Amino acid sequence: MEVKDLVNESEEIALRVVRYEYRKAVGKYYLAWSTEPLIVAIFTSLLTSFDLPPVSYNFTPVLVVPYMVYSFYVFWKAMGVYGRIETRSTGLARRGNSERTFRPIFLGTQLLYALSFSLILVGDYSSHFLLALAGALLFAALFGRSMLYLGRMGGGVRHYDVLASVTLALVFAFLVRPEFYNQPLFPTIYLTFSVTWIYAGYMSLREVLEHE
Repeated sequence: MEVKDLVNESEEIALRVVRYEYRKAVGKYYLAWSTEPLIVAIFTSLLTSFDLPPVSYNFTPVLVVPYMVYSFYVFWKAMGVYGRIETRSTGLARRGNSERTFRPIFLGTQLLYALSFSLILVGDYSSHFLLALAGALLFAALFGRSMLYLGRMGGGVRHYDVLASVTLALVFAFLVRPEFYNQPLFPTIYLTFSVTWIYAGYMSLREVLEHE
């Protein structure tokens, strides 16, 4: 085997490693967030059972903090693998795109995600629709960028990624207008979100296991 063939083979292996690591991170992300509706439902049920004052419900958004921290952790690890592997010929990583470059960009992106959530929550609780809408639009832009990364780093966007994106968009459509919470359709959409994300997480991890 010639040196060129060895180089090409090593680059192909590196590409697969990055794709599997990123897809695995996405699978864990889907499965983690699929439990969020259940946790929120349990929390609100406990508040109702103990007949706590309405102000107690203001603490519900705090429940998403562990999910955001976990999401940061799994993708931080995946981006670390991405930054360490340099394969010029595939265009996966070019000169200067090291771990030092990717991780600060990733950190900035996560801070923007936190900002988008904050705008939505502040807009909801203060009844400022435009503020909540700005947060939703920022989140949509960031999530769209994540889908582009998924196509590039995760081996392509799958049908279950699309399903997860659609159900997430529906949930955010309700979050922007708090009065929608009382609509009968909202629990159904929330449940659909959970089931869809469980499916997407399962399929993502299954894809990784089938190719290991």
